[in-house]
Amino acid sequence: MLSFVSFLPQFATLMQFNLHFPKLQSQYLQLFTVQSMLSLTINTPFVIIMLILIIDILFLNVIINGNGGFMDIVKIDNLIFRYNDNYIFDKFSLDVEEGQWLCISGPNGSGKSTLIKIITGLINTESGVFICGLRVNKRNLFNIRKNIGIIFDNLDNLFICETVEDDLAFTLENLCFKPNEISLKIKKIARELNITNLLDKSIEELSGGEKAKVALAVALIHNPRILILDESLSMIDENEKSNILKVLDRRHKNGLTIISVIHDLSESFLADRLIILNDGEIMLDGKPLKVMEYDKILNRLGIELPFEAELSIKLKLYGLLDGIIPDVEKMVDTLWE
Repeated sequence: MLSFVSFLPQFATLMQFNLHFPKLQSQYLQLFTVQSMLSLTINTPFVIIMLILIIDILFLNVIINGNGGFMDIVKIDNLIFRYNDNYIFDKFSLDVEEGQWLCISGPNGSGKSTLIKIITGLINTESGVFICGLRVNKRNLFNIRKNIGIIFDNLDNLFICETVEDDLAFTLENLCFKPNEISLKIKKIARELNITNLLDKSIEELSGGEKAKVALAVALIHNPRILILDESLSMIDENEKSNILKVLDRRHKNGLTIISVIHDLSESFLADRLIILNDGEIMLDGKPLKVMEYDKILNRLGIELPFEAELSIKLKLYGLLDGIIPDVEKMVDTLWE
């Protein structure tokens, strides 16, 4: 008769897949289930026990991995970092769920860009920083960066090749993609961002908005799990910014985790969460429109509210609105109702 102990290694492997590779878990589970049922039909009580354990593991998968987005794809636990004798972060903690769009804002010197550099491994720290379940350190850095696309604030420093197409290919070549895969991915991302006509151009020929779209294409072409933007949209016009935010919103709805450092709070209207940093501490944290209702705190920190938010707050004081409406046309319609 087969014993329970003989199947423990398989269950250990299954649990490991469940926690770290949820996409592979279901395939492994199917294989394990078929093998187990074929082998254990002679032992009905044991089969029942196995089914109960399998159901328990599937339930754990929902809770931990969020087929619903409950897994923390970024986890920072008691981060301590100082520059010379000044503490930038002192026991700072932050969790970002997979599939979440998080915006980070705050006054100059609040630690926003330093935090991004720590997350991406550009600044070393001994504290507990985990990306996609891996501790951020030199050993894991390559595997972590395969899962990240990043755009810094100075777009001109992001490009190293002669043409747009060469820059797109360079990213994929470094990740060891095959030539035919590279060609297909370049065509696909160029169609998505409407930059097919830019592929043969040099970076110097591009406008600010075109550079921003190409930088986004470079960051997204390898289908990362996390996209990081460090005030990357601050220097482009409102029309181009709106078009890029639509692309980000579409990607976000398909499961992309976005961490965006912003100066203009209107860039958070489509996001799930907005945090306000000051002196390395989280002052406000919540849904963007709710955070903007703390206008006195934001004003004290020197953070300017978007026009729509400021107007909504004033109208709310007169009892004309219940909260912030980020769209002026919808605001007018609400006032006329």
